[in-house]
Order: sequence, then C-alpha cells, then structure tokens
Amino acid sequence: MDSKSSFMSSLSKEQLSLELNVSLNDRNEIIVLTLGPNDPAFQTGVIKKGDQIISISNLKQTLQVSCATVEAISNMILSDANKKIMLTLRRSSSKYFELVVEKKLLKDEGNTVYSFIVDHKKRRYGYVKIPSFYADFEGNSVKGCAEDAALEVLKLLKNSMQGIIIDLMDNGGGSIEEAIKLARMFIDYDPISIILNNKNVQTIIHDPYPGVTYNNPLVILINENSASASEFFASALQDYNRALLLGSATVSKATMQSIMSLEPNDVENFVKVSINKFYRVTGKSNQATGIVPNVMVPEIYESIYPKEKNNATAFKNDCIATPLIFKRHMKNSAMAKIAKRSTDRIDSNSYFNKTKEFNKEINDLIDTPKLAQLVNMDSAIKSQSEIRRRWEEIKELDTKSINLLLNNYLLTVNPLDKANNKFHLEVLKKTTT
Repeated sequence: MDSKSSFMSSLSKEQLSLELNVSLNDRNEIIVLTLGPNDPAFQTGVIKKGDQIISISNLKQTLQVSCATVEAISNMILSDANKKIMLTLRRSSSKYFELVVEKKLLKDEGNTVYSFIVDHKKRRYGYVKIPSFYADFEGNSVKGCAEDAALEVLKLLKNSMQGIIIDLMDNGGGSIEEAIKLARMFIDYDPISIILNNKNVQTIIHDPYPGVTYNNPLVILINENSASASEFFASALQDYNRALLLGSATVSKATMQSIMSLEPNDVENFVKVSINKFYRVTGKSNQATGIVPNVMVPEIYESIYPKEKNNATAFKNDCIATPLIFKRHMKNSAMAKIAKRSTDRIDSNSYFNKTKEFNKEINDLIDTPKLAQLVNMDSAIKSQSEIRRRWEEIKELDTKSINLLLNNYLLTVNPLDKANNKFHLEVLKKTTT
C-alpha cells in the first residue's frame, strides 16, 4: 500500500475495498478464494470462486500478474487513489473476460474496537481490544475508537466485572484526539498531557468534564509495537496510578504528525510533518525512551523490534518544567506492592522463564559475530536443521493455549459478526504475552 493510504487507513475503521480474497495455487497463479454477499466483487454477479486473475488495471496502468511483483499488485489494489479496478480473469479453460469493479466503503474488522468477557478462577473480567486510535477524518459519521471503547465498557459493566483489561499491544497509534477522549473516561477532571509546538508554547490538555465512565481496577497491556497515541494514553493513566501497565517497553514516539498537501486540492502529493511534541503531566517525555510498564512481561523477539530512537532523524529525549498539580488515584507505594506481586508470579512462571531463554538465544545469534564456515552440503543442512529445530520450539511455546473461558455472547447482536468473533476468540486463547 502507498504510504499515504497506509497512514490514513490506520486512522480509520472503514476502508475503500474490493473485499476480494485470493490465494496462490501450485502454479503461482492468483485464484479467487472467497467472496462474501456484501463484497463489491461478488455484487458484480460475474466473478466466481476459482476464477484466475490474469491482469489488474487502475484504468491508467495495467499489471500482468505473471510479470508483476506481489507488492506492485497489492499497491494497485489497496491504494485509495484507485477507486475503480479493471480485472481480466479466466474461468477454467474458457476465454478471458474483463470487468470493472468499484470499491466500496467497508468496515475494517481488524481495525475496530471489540470486547470479551473473561472468566478465570471464579472471577469475571472485561477485555477491550483497541487495535488503533482511529477517527472519522473524512466526515462519514463513523464513530471514533473512544466512543466505540466507551460502548464496549458500558456493555461489560452490566456483567459485574472485577476489573477491565485494555489491550494496546501492537497498537501503532493514530488520532491523539481519540486518545484524549479515551483518557477522559478514566481520569476525573484533571490535566492529561502537555502539548508543545515549534515555538515552545505549552498547551495543557485538560479533562473539562467531571466524572468518569469507569473507576474500578484497570490493567493496560502494552508491548514493543505500542506507539504514539497508545503511549500518550497509557502514560497518562500510569502517571495517575489509574492503571497498572503490564508488558514491555514501548516504541518511544512522543510526536504528532499531520498529512499536508504540497499544493491546494492536490490529493496525490503530500508530506507527513511532525507538528507537536507531547509530554507527561510530570513534564517528562516518552520520546526515545518509551514507556516502562509497572510489570515487565517477557515476550518473544522483544529486543529486536524497531524503536523510534534507532531512526536517524528521531527527536531526542528531553523534559520541560511544568507547574501542574495533580492527584494520583492511589499512592506510589500501593501501586508498587501490586506490581511486585505480579512480578513475583511472572518470575516463577515456567512459560515466561522459557521465553527469557529463547530471547537470550535470539540475541546471542544476532549479536555474536559469525565465524567463517566451510561451504558444503553437510554444513548447510546442519545449520538449517538447527534453525528449524529452534523455530519449532519457539512456535510451540508461542501457540500454547491458556486456560481462560472467553465469551461475548452478551455483546454480539449481529449474526454476521460470528465468524469475526470466532477468529478473535481463537487469537485470545493463545498465550501471547
């Protein structure tokens, strides 16, 4: 996908899409795999499962599938600039046929807030997954992630929750405005953050409304892929001791970007500009350091994820003087006791200890200079066998099921969501943290 489309798609829960699922057969031909009743491709009444795609055109340029890269094909299909796509297809041994398919605005299930009820050891918890901080930038009256999250929390509260877990793992950020709205749900009438512009002018972000949506125990899951707006939200709740942060250190991006056209009404050429930096209510910054969670949880490959500080053009870490006065939800000592109990449990857990061992081996492989080896069939086979054996061990650990009862039977009304809910359930039943 081109960079602008990719950036904007991450900020929306709806996308222009053909919703055409394809696969490669054993002859490297692209074959239509599935079509749904709401898919633009299906609604043409022409395309059927098993059709072979010969070429793809945006009505300006044509790509022959047999000669084009998967990346080039993907870019042409996914780019929002290409609202109509001409497909040349072949069915069995029949002649080729062409048709133009117009993209349709469809809900992106993978980028939409959802929730589940978790039953564990006679206790009930709410789980809310926020995949990104999407918003309605195009004015299509699509709710942003904060309102979606609020609705999920309200549904969960009808079921006597002992606590709520907000999952921001792999959430790369999005709209700071949505992150501010979400923070207001849990922080009562207090400053949330400080925004600094290029003239070093400070703007205090306040919660102007008294009251909160939820005031009971809260856990936030973060990892090495949690960035930007995720860090904004998580750090605000951490400073107030409003939530226990659990996971690993985040990407460390504390800047805000905006898309700007190079010329008026130019939708093709643009630049992404950093317009502000954000700081915690303490005056500290996450830039280049990331958020350190209250409880560190080992995750496979955690040390090899890219970090903001590794970018040559990244801003350096700094802090600012601030007169802000704020009241924490609980004392630092109380939060430290809760975090220690969790840390002790993790330190004695065989799964997490095994994860640490794998990470050490992975780091050693990356950091240790490679010695010259004799190039022959035996050494190549031995090397590949060792890598394959280790990979199988990691995969077995990473897909180990955990004993949690998960459901959202009270949260789902639309029967069409069943397949998507089933997918999310299967993912959540795996050990991933």
